[in-house]
Amino acid sequence: MGITRLKLAREARGLRAYEIARECAITRTQYSLIECGHELPASWLAKRIAAIFSLDVEDLFPGGLADERHDEGSDSGGGSEGASDAAGVRAERCGGSAEAGGSQ
Repeated sequence: MGITRLKLAREARGLRAYEIARECAITRTQYSLIECGHELPASWLAKRIAAIFSLDVEDLFPGGLADERHDEGSDSGGGSEGASDAAGVRAERCGGSAEAGGSQ
């Protein structure tokens, strides 16, 4: 996906991904997915990340946030799929297989 504004901001300040992740109370993997543009952060997380860099959320995430897109195409009744669905979506976004039983 190329270099994102978030990565440029982090590198300009000489920070490492794990430092930002720790400050935001998320995993380094989750932060890396956000930084490389494979995952959109929720608004609370985007605000926390932007505050670390003293920047506006819109400057770091011009494409929007996860909770802004959450309702698009959503017709589920709120079942208990939760975490397993989220993991599947992440696998698809990061080039993994979207098919059942597929490997990355």
